[in-house]
This record gives sequence, C-alpha cells and structure tokens, in this order.
Amino acid sequence: MSLDSAADELSSSKLVHLNTPQPLSSTSVKLTWVVRRHHRYIQGFVVKYRPLPGNGDADDEDRTPGRVSEVRVAGGDVTSYTLEGLEKYTSYEVAVQPYYESVVGRDSTAQVRTRDDGRPNLKLFNIFISALINQPVFLQSPC
Repeated sequence: MSLDSAADELSSSKLVHLNTPQPLSSTSVKLTWVVRRHHRYIQGFVVKYRPLPGNGDADDEDRTPGRVSEVRVAGGDVTSYTLEGLEKYTSYEVAVQPYYESVVGRDSTAQVRTRDDGRPNLKLFNIFISALINQPVFLQSPC
C-alpha cells in the first residue's frame, strides 16, 4: 500500500463524522464519532483540540484561539475518546481525523464547552451585614 494511495483516499471525502461532544465534567469531554466508510487506510484517529477565545474572562475576549493539542488514538475500529485535563469552564474546538502512517485525512470539527460543575452562578460583591437586632443572619445562595 503506497502513501500516495492513502493520501488520495483519506483526503477525497470526509470519512469521519464527529457526533456532538458530551461534557462529562468541568475538565473532561467524551468524543464519539462514526466512520462513514471503512477502508484499509485507517490505522487510527488524530484528535486535535484547542481552547477558544471568549470563555467568560474579561481579558479573554480579544485573545486568539489557543495552541492546538493533539492525541493519536490507535485502531481503525475505535469510535470514542475522552479528553481529560481540560481547562475548567472553557469552550473548545475539537477535530477528529483518520490517519494511515504519516498521512492524515480530512477532519470533522465541532465545538464543545466543559460542564459548569461547581462554578458559581452569582458573583457577590460588597456584602455588608450590620447587626441591628440580636438575631442570627443567614445568607443563602440562589444556586
């Protein structure tokens, strides 16, 4: 099997469809995909991901997308992978591409946001409590 033949077949059409990624926690996301057409030139998959700008931080809005990270998942029959160790509460661009030796096929791209587990929904500023009467005061978050 030649690399030229592999390159022609892997780049001729999108062979992989990335399903909607499923956030598992504030730092992990499960990816699943479908191979539309199985063939001899898929040895595994390359999962690429990067944080997107605009993740809620005031300084983040003008930031360019983050550096692309890459994971190689061996096995042409593999259809899922869990990304772990992601930045909390962050949106990512994710792509899955089939590969054969050094040849990488066309990607299937999606965007995903990690879950907001434990993220405060309300920021409290300048709370001042004055004891006017001799009664206990209870503060409760609306979350």
